[in-house]
Amino acid sequence: MSHRVLVAEDDATTRYLIEEYCRAEPFELTFAADGVEAMRLLKEVVFDIVVTDVRLPGVSGDAVLTFVRETRPEVPVIVITGFGSIDGAVRFLQGGAFDYIAKPFTGQVFTHRLSLASRHLDLRIEVNRLRSLGPGLGRIISADPGMVRLQSRLPSIAKTEASVVLYGESGTGKELFARAVHELSRRAEQRFVSVSCAALPETLIESELFGHTRGAFTDAHLDRTGLIEEAEGGTLFLDEVGELPITVQAKLLRFLQEREFKPVGSNEIKHANVRIVAATNRNLEQEVAMARFREDLFYRLNVVPIRLPPLRERPGDIPLLANHYLGRFAKEFEREVPTLSAEVLALMAAYSWPGNVRELMNRVQRMVVMCDERVVRPEVWYRSGFDAVAQSGEDGILAERGFAAEKVRVVARFESRFLTECLRHAAGNVAAAARIAKIDRKNFWTLMKRHRIDPALFKGQTS
Repeated sequence: MSHRVLVAEDDATTRYLIEEYCRAEPFELTFAADGVEAMRLLKEVVFDIVVTDVRLPGVSGDAVLTFVRETRPEVPVIVITGFGSIDGAVRFLQGGAFDYIAKPFTGQVFTHRLSLASRHLDLRIEVNRLRSLGPGLGRIISADPGMVRLQSRLPSIAKTEASVVLYGESGTGKELFARAVHELSRRAEQRFVSVSCAALPETLIESELFGHTRGAFTDAHLDRTGLIEEAEGGTLFLDEVGELPITVQAKLLRFLQEREFKPVGSNEIKHANVRIVAATNRNLEQEVAMARFREDLFYRLNVVPIRLPPLRERPGDIPLLANHYLGRFAKEFEREVPTLSAEVLALMAAYSWPGNVRELMNRVQRMVVMCDERVVRPEVWYRSGFDAVAQSGEDGILAERGFAAEKVRVVARFESRFLTECLRHAAGNVAAAARIAKIDRKNFWTLMKRHRIDPALFKGQTS
């Protein structure tokens, strides 16, 4: 699929190179030599992707980015910068840019970034199409290609009466997908009934599912309708189905085969028209091999198996989800929506998220409560993990952060101290400090800006 691309670039040589780079690519390029022309074209023509230099005559690239974000926020914007500054790039990304490219760049780099934006646009179109199909898909927040493909399968799966088993770690969104299956099905107008098989004691789970009669067991003072009967015509979601006792598994199998059941303590056979959607964080095939789960029930349930990937396998969703929950909780707590700093985004990307989306939501909620500034900085990130710290001391801190996140923190602390010492030895002279550090002066400046170190503070100091 060809996409229309606006390239706002004042340098004629760069425009020529970009045109050559994209000659064999599926993009229809339109060029603007300055910011004024870019703004005019944006108002007159519908573009799929925008590429803009930061420094443009007339109107800056920042203004072009802002205009696109305000008028067509779905359009990916790639910013070209001659500075190569990480801080500058982060500023553009926080301002809504999809990506940035530092000059000078090769044709391979340029076309690759443009292809990424193109795929992102296609995914966004597909996500919007899926969300228009029903409220269930609208609640699933993901731009991960695998998750989008999975969502695209749900409407056809939902229209059948096949049993579905959702596999995934705790917090991956199994119930959201179960509800989506229900809401996309012909049963959407009927009830969606959910039960956690792990939350009920073995003595009560059978009664909870199938109901009981008065006097069936101690404390059974009245007849009670089970969840299967309550879900008549709709969907019954069995969360953590792998925890069902073997005796209850046999009765569930009979219901799946015959659509009939008996309440506990009753000889009356009842019938129900209910679709079963199950979920588990266990490998049911292994459970069958170890005789903890009935093989015949496994084959009855596992007609359509769906695996939901953990959050660590779809890192691109981390900032998407984090910003969604930032907005949600800032509104709930009547606060201004803060921005995640580049350091916090790096820490979030490095963290393994053992609790998946549920943990991320909880962590963001804490950060909103604890952040008193417009930007969420690393100290707020670490404070927001206070439970693990309080329980385990320093070992708990390290375990909660994980190796990669702890490495990011330690490296950042080392860089800041090392730069400070070099500047102190050089009395604030950046060129001399860079020579002491044995790194390129431009890179030294980049590191100073990243750590917000002002060389003027060291003028006249020596050690």
